[in-house]
Amino acid sequence: HLTLSSEWDRLKWGPLTRARSLTTSSGYFCRRLWPSGEVREAFIDLDWQLDEIEAELRAQIERVLQHLAATHLTGHMGVVRLDEPIGALVARLEQEYDLRADVSDFQRLAAYGEGASPWTGRV
Repeated sequence: HLTLSSEWDRLKWGPLTRARSLTTSSGYFCRRLWPSGEVREAFIDLDWQLDEIEAELRAQIERVLQHLAATHLTGHMGVVRLDEPIGALVARLEQEYDLRADVSDFQRLAAYGEGASPWTGRV
């Protein structure tokens, strides 16, 4: 379950890597991928670097594969299709690790405003 966000108030998580472009000043992932309601600090507004996203997603996949026989990838809050470069990256990782990406959660997330890409309008 690939993630680049940490939405809980009292339980926070951050990257497995030293991915500074993916975190807030506190060192944790943002609460949201896109600005929403009272949450203004969003991942999409960070000056994120695709190479850091790749390193982080690889680290997450490899951590899981150390302990489980994974069959597919899912994305926390729609991150696997956040924008086209990230989607292309996930597609490459999917092939490299022989894991298919499960995007079935996008229709559900779209109802909350989290699933549609602001660049493509696609869910």
